[in-house]
Amino acid sequence: GLKLNRHELSEHAINIERKRLKEPGGWQDQIATVYGGLRLIKFKVDGFNVSANLLNQELSAYLSPRMLLIRTKTLRKNMISAQANESLVVKGEFVNDIKHLVKESKIIWNKMKSSSSTKEIYNALSDSLVISWNYKSKWGSHVLNSEILMLIERLKDLGVHSYKLIGAGGGGCLLIMANPSIIANVKRNFRPDEIIQFKLVSEGTSTKSNL
Repeated sequence: GLKLNRHELSEHAINIERKRLKEPGGWQDQIATVYGGLRLIKFKVDGFNVSANLLNQELSAYLSPRMLLIRTKTLRKNMISAQANESLVVKGEFVNDIKHLVKESKIIWNKMKSSSSTKEIYNALSDSLVISWNYKSKWGSHVLNSEILMLIERLKDLGVHSYKLIGAGGGGCLLIMANPSIIANVKRNFRPDEIIQFKLVSEGTSTKSNL
């Protein structure tokens, strides 16, 4: 069998989706899936670098009851949202927003690296969701539609103020961060099939040799 390191496996995943299957989108999902944990990904013209992992058992135990995925009623069955996002980038639209978001991401990452408590890291991550969504939600109706807007208003009424639609937009899941009491309240007000309680892991995907 073929045994690859994390960097090589990430490159293979990106190559299959972007070059062979011609699917639009970025690289971060493939890299994050392979590496796992809480890391900073730096993109370059000729590739990428991935930082050391900040996620440990103590941080995972603190973050897990404060994070939840909410399913939207819209399933992304095609690549329309990703194609629209890629078209905006190619046209040079929202370039300043992207530059500001990169700058903010570096600031937040440095805050987390220098933090002395799990609560400080949680607060930095929560702030990053708000900042990221403030930029992303302006990209158009293919990202933020009326159904998702209604869902966000419902969550805000329950006390949730940190949220972000993950993926290309237009459907899928909404990631929320809040205190455990608010998360518990959200769970009481949503059906079990509308929520996903996930577990944070430090290790990502790996390859194994066939024996």
